[in-house]
Amino acid sequence: MTDDTPAEVTLRFEMGCTPADFHRLLPAVASVEYDTDLNQFNHVEDGRRWSLRLINPRERAIAALRLPVVDVALVFQGYAQVDIDSFMQRFF
Repeated sequence: MTDDTPAEVTLRFEMGCTPADFHRLLPAVASVEYDTDLNQFNHVEDGRRWSLRLINPRERAIAALRLPVVDVALVFQGYAQVDIDSFMQRFF
C-alpha cells in the first residue's frame, strides 16, 4: 500500500436490479465469495479486498410498471484510486 492509497473507500449506489442479478453477473467481474448472513459478496487478492453488500431490495412502481431496486455499498480496502476507477468501469 502506498501513501496515495486510502485505507478504505466506500461507494454507495441505488441500482435497478435484483439480488439474483448480482449472483448471476458479478462472477463475470471477479472471483467472489458470498456471505449469506451479511448478504454480501467478498473478493480478496494480493492483500487487498473489496466487498459488495446488497441493502433493502425492493420494487419501484411507475404506474403499472414494477422495477427492481437495491441499494449497493462497495467497500475497497488497500486499493489505489486508479484501481477503484478501473474496477468501477468493469462493474458498470
